[in-house]
Amino acid sequence: MVPEYVDARKLAQQGALINGELDVATLTRVAEAAASNDGKVTVELDFHRDEQNFRVIGGKIEATVSVLCQRCLEPMQISIEGEPSLAIVWSDDQAQALPKHLEPVLQGEDMISLWQIIEDELLLLMPMISFHEESECSADKGYTTATDEEIVLEQVEVEKDNPFNVLSALKGNKD
Repeated sequence: MVPEYVDARKLAQQGALINGELDVATLTRVAEAAASNDGKVTVELDFHRDEQNFRVIGGKIEATVSVLCQRCLEPMQISIEGEPSLAIVWSDDQAQALPKHLEPVLQGEDMISLWQIIEDELLLLMPMISFHEESECSADKGYTTATDEEIVLEQVEVEKDNPFNVLSALKGNKD
């Protein structure tokens, strides 16, 4: 079981490891972004101090989430995997002083919500647009994807059939 609230500073000091599973339904913002509340989130978070003595949360987050295909609007399963690299800070000044490879997690005097951190990571990892492979999609196959060459040929044909070509020819004959 993944606890909802933790004292991340204390866990980093102790070198703790948290493993567990959560239902997607538990993470309300992820559930709202998904097509259904079905799915599992597997969490393995490692709290430790790094070489520069920052308190760090690392590890792995994996989830299977149901989203809507943007072609056929039918639900589909996607797998999301991420390896968070977070540093526990107390102020905005500390957050700005972090190396680029670490993202800040602000913890004041209270405990932090581990579920919120997991939600944030998953929302950042979710694709903005999802769709089945063309062979698996139930959408009407009436669409095509034109190549650059086909687009250029269509533009040339439009120029040939330009109705103003007649006017330019008439203007040229008056001289």
